[in-house]
Amino acid sequence: MFGNEGQDAAAAHALAADQGLFAQRLFAATPRAWVTQLVVVANVVIFAAMLADGAGLFEANSAVHLRWGANFGPITKDGEWWRLLACTFLHFGLVHLAMNMWALWGAGGLVERLYGNLAFLAIYLFAGLTGSFASLYWNADKVVSVGASGAIFGVYGALAAYVLREPGSVPKSVLKSLTNSTIAFIGYSIFLGVMVSAIDNAAHAGGLAGGFALAWVLARPLAPRAPLGAGRAAAAAAVAGISVAALFALLPPPRYSYAAQKAATEAIQSFAGEEASLAGTAQALVEDRRAGRITDRQLGEAIEKQLLPGWTAAHARFAAIRLEPGAPAAAKVAELTEFVRVRRDMFAAYADGLRTGDAARMRRAEELSGEAQAMMKAMRERAK
Repeated sequence: MFGNEGQDAAAAHALAADQGLFAQRLFAATPRAWVTQLVVVANVVIFAAMLADGAGLFEANSAVHLRWGANFGPITKDGEWWRLLACTFLHFGLVHLAMNMWALWGAGGLVERLYGNLAFLAIYLFAGLTGSFASLYWNADKVVSVGASGAIFGVYGALAAYVLREPGSVPKSVLKSLTNSTIAFIGYSIFLGVMVSAIDNAAHAGGLAGGFALAWVLARPLAPRAPLGAGRAAAAAAVAGISVAALFALLPPPRYSYAAQKAATEAIQSFAGEEASLAGTAQALVEDRRAGRITDRQLGEAIEKQLLPGWTAAHARFAAIRLEPGAPAAAKVAELTEFVRVRRDMFAAYADGLRTGDAARMRRAEELSGEAQAMMKAMRERAK
């Protein structure tokens, strides 16, 4: 029994010595993990600024996140490529931020010291970039994506690359101490990626692959730490450059133009107010006719001057909107374009019939009125 205790004590002493020697080499190679600290601070500061701008403390606000740089295919692929990296500094709520920063703080310091500050920064940003590309491929322009988890998966990918490239350089006890936090982070991230559309597992996989690939080229022995060297730096730049070029080349075009979709949405919202105003004018004119304050001819002239121009202009605006079939507003725009055309033609027929006493034009106006009412009823049913 005493012999076993002695062996255990000796093993513990050897383990402590091994860890101490590794820590000395690690801190000698990279005294400060300032990149990890800077990234954490940047994420927290941006989150606080977004809260002030209206982002929710515990929930997503797509409008705010898009304004700050969320990754969304129709916008990103329409020329706003800066979103590929900007989205990695955004989070949809406090829990999301806290979990990601906890994981980055736990593994980032170790990995940064293994690779060096600037090499680690390159790995982190490249992993975030490949994660964002993966999100664009997988989500088919349907998901607004944010979060640092893709880049953080790249940090774990870099750790795996180092262990494989430099076997025995990181004590097993050090790796074991990261096991629980790594499992918790990966499990949480995958679960959240399934439950929350703004966080996608495609970005996690893309970040892991990107981090591993670039780190494989940049890995160097810890002691003595060899200079990065022009050759290794050029190889890393080539891997990054070729990868990004290939990802750009293979990226499918956006399903629709976000700018056109936004313009269409604004036109639809604006039309709601215009329609209410035109309807109020029409009701006032009808009441004047019923009260005998104006004649049929005067009513027709008033319709031609006060109502018809508004409906004609509205139809012209909707007819000028060009949306791809995949745009969310495409069906609504087509529906409203036809509805506005019918209303325009209805008021034109009423104006002619009332001014001239043409019974055929009045019958046509009534037919168009019934058609417009049926279309309005159908639109309300679909809106429920």
